[in-house]
Amino acid sequence: MLAQLEEFFFRGVLQQMFVRETGDEFAGIMITSAIFGLCHLPMQGAFPNWKMTAIATINWIHLGHAYSQAGSVRAPMVTHALVVTTWRVFLG
Repeated sequence: MLAQLEEFFFRGVLQQMFVRETGDEFAGIMITSAIFGLCHLPMQGAFPNWKMTAIATINWIHLGHAYSQAGSVRAPMVTHALVVTTWRVFLG
């Protein structure tokens, strides 16, 4: 459920806002990805968790591109949920 909420907020609000403000799709995706990655600094009991921040940022760049190409939050939302589930099952 958290993946869906994150996608709606970061894609539906922030990414669109940054793309509109900068006038550049790539810049909007990169700014949003950096913010999302930084939100993962305190993950898994370690602060700062730079590994998780880097993984989240890189994943988010790809999801931002998927959102941009599809024009819908559905593709990145499903992918995000699958990534989180896979992470928890195999690594968490």
